[in-house]
Amino acid sequence: MDDRASLHLSLLVNALGHLLGVVVFAAFLVLLHRSRRRAAAGELRATEAAALLALLWNAGSLAVLALGSVGAPGEATTAAVSFAALSLMPSVLLQLSLGPGRRMLKGLGYALSVTAVLLHLSEAAGLRSGLHSAGLALITYGFGALAIVAAISLSREQGRSRAAGMRTLGAMALFLFAVSFLHFGAGHGPEAWGHELIFHHAGIPLALLVLLQDHRFLLLDVFIRFLGGALLAGAASVGLLMLAQAAGVIHLEATNDFAQAMLFAALALALLAFPSVVGKVRGWIELAAFPRGDLRQALADVDKAIAEAPTDEAALERSAAIAGRLLAARRWSVETSNAPVTRAQTLDQHPWAEAHAPLRTATGETRILLLGPRAGGRRYLGADLEDLERVAAEIGERVERRGRDELQRLVVESELQALRAQINPHFLFNALNALYGVIPRSAAQARRTVMQLADVFRYALTGKEQFVKLGEEIAVVEAYLDIERLRMGPRLEVQIEVSEEAKSALIPALTIQPLVENAVKHGANAKAEGGHVYVWATVDGGRLDVTVEDDGPGFAPHADEGDGHGLENVKRRLRLCYGDAARLEVESSPAGARIHVETPVSAAAIRPAARLSG
Repeated sequence: MDDRASLHLSLLVNALGHLLGVVVFAAFLVLLHRSRRRAAAGELRATEAAALLALLWNAGSLAVLALGSVGAPGEATTAAVSFAALSLMPSVLLQLSLGPGRRMLKGLGYALSVTAVLLHLSEAAGLRSGLHSAGLALITYGFGALAIVAAISLSREQGRSRAAGMRTLGAMALFLFAVSFLHFGAGHGPEAWGHELIFHHAGIPLALLVLLQDHRFLLLDVFIRFLGGALLAGAASVGLLMLAQAAGVIHLEATNDFAQAMLFAALALALLAFPSVVGKVRGWIELAAFPRGDLRQALADVDKAIAEAPTDEAALERSAAIAGRLLAARRWSVETSNAPVTRAQTLDQHPWAEAHAPLRTATGETRILLLGPRAGGRRYLGADLEDLERVAAEIGERVERRGRDELQRLVVESELQALRAQINPHFLFNALNALYGVIPRSAAQARRTVMQLADVFRYALTGKEQFVKLGEEIAVVEAYLDIERLRMGPRLEVQIEVSEEAKSALIPALTIQPLVENAVKHGANAKAEGGHVYVWATVDGGRLDVTVEDDGPGFAPHADEGDGHGLENVKRRLRLCYGDAARLEVESSPAGARIHVETPVSAAAIRPAARLSG
């Protein structure tokens, strides 16, 4: 290998190294500026100052190579400024390695750097030759000694904390950085390119190691990806050009070494920027050829629609309409299934649907958002399906959050009502006890009725459990019916059949009693001759089935509103506790009314917020 080829390769490595340094430290400064607050207006922190000095050094060195390649004036002055920035770097890196305290070591470091800067600038001004080499020697030996002292001092910290260990590692890196200054005073022989790679540019990774001490978790992943891409792009550019020259496709002449180095660098930058450029161009093409709706606005509309909807069903209908308009669908629907279904099963059950997405919530049932054919006969593309999945995820999350918020609101309301009514139960129970005391012992039925009334009130007013066993609720129902039988006499006939397995199932407190009360009020009591009230409860397939039936004249579904424990109240509490896993069905006709309640037996089906509220 002749000297000219060696010098050419040395300059190539040097130029590429400095260009990499400019890109790396510029990116570091941008990321640091975006991720950290400034200490004060107009003030640079030590980390930013070190990165800025590294950027100036690499940019200045690159400028020196460019000026030297064309013989332009100003090369010596630019080199002096570049070395001045490089000489200031060790003092800032030392400050970062030492952390808080140790002002004497930091002061010595800054004194060494300032002295070296003055030596570089003095020789550039023509005061005396040899000052530049003296400045390099001062940095090398002075900071080498300071780094050793700093490492020893840091290693003696009590506890050997992780931060102290990292600062020690930074100090050792600083020592290696200082030693690399020896290269600047050495001559360039036939193997100069190896020295350029190992020593001249060793400062880039070593300086980064110190700078990343306080930001390794914030920026390290970004730099690994960025530097990995930059190194691959650089290696690929060199390989491609060498391969092209070997194949005779191009002929690289050594007439302008710096120009050829910039050719390698330009190709590397093009390879590095290629994925980003391709992504941008592809986005423009997709936007022009396949226009899409405004996803961000659609998500905002979904949030607003769900917040303003009176019920979950209305929220789902409004959200489905927003998704349909986003993708220009002619038809949309939200379907409910008690079991998970595959895509093929969904499309078989709804042949009109061309796209679907699950609405995932914490409830037992599976909801599916279905979209029909698009306007203009367009097909659903991959990007459209991604938008649909994003909207569906937002709908499921917002509906679930709506349920949690409503349950929390009801809990707060219940607590306020309980605080307001704390005195009332005491007064009521005292009055019942007084009434019980004045009833003659011979009036056993009256005394028993008072006790049953006290049991009903105690369960309704002072119960603290959100969920109770069905058997406990049925006992209160029987006490309530005994009181009603005393009032109505033979006009009220009752039949209760509850399996043993059903008695141990958990239900929200005061779920069945209001239904029985409705059956008495709107059923048996509404007929002059009275009527029957039936209560059945069984467990089938892991679900509790409770039916309350009467043979009265029927009632309007909302006729009981205002009672405080009506059907709407029960329905809302079931929805909040179980979501779609619970059902309440009302059938009413002139021949009677039938209310069917179905809930999961497993406690795992209860919403977490409902369990916590109890």
